[in-house]
Amino acid sequence: MKKIKTIEAVAAYRTLKALKTSSMSDDAALRVWKNMKALRHVADTYDKDVEEAQESLKDDKFEEMQRKLQECQQLEQKHADDDYEYTKDDSAKFAEVNEYFFNQKQKTEKYFSDLANAEVEVAIEAVDEKELFKAAKDCGLKFADMESLEAVMAEA
Repeated sequence: MKKIKTIEAVAAYRTLKALKTSSMSDDAALRVWKNMKALRHVADTYDKDVEEAQESLKDDKFEEMQRKLQECQQLEQKHADDDYEYTKDDSAKFAEVNEYFFNQKQKTEKYFSDLANAEVEVAIEAVDEKELFKAAKDCGLKFADMESLEAVMAEA
């Protein structure tokens, strides 16, 4: 069993899911599958927790502010396309929307940070780095994507 941060497990799962294992040895492909199986529960739980938290953190003003945000976006488009000049009411609406969503972000960031950084214990089977690189290359993953696989890479 290996202890890793939840967000690392989620990122590794998503990257493993994108791999094309046809170029890998049978042993490495089997290890990738086992790791996906071990990490899937963490990723699914994290996604569900995030979705539920986003819903529960919405207050009574959320729908109204969503509508105002759309109006602001339309005003911005009108300003860009038709040289529309913003009114004082427009500016006040922008300020209200920005303040509301800034405060919402502040409320949720702490919760999501705690959730993402919580350690989980998962049964990881080390996969040879060269095998992972080969599979990642075959499906067009970037080096940044490879970083998310550090949790499942065999120690060199």
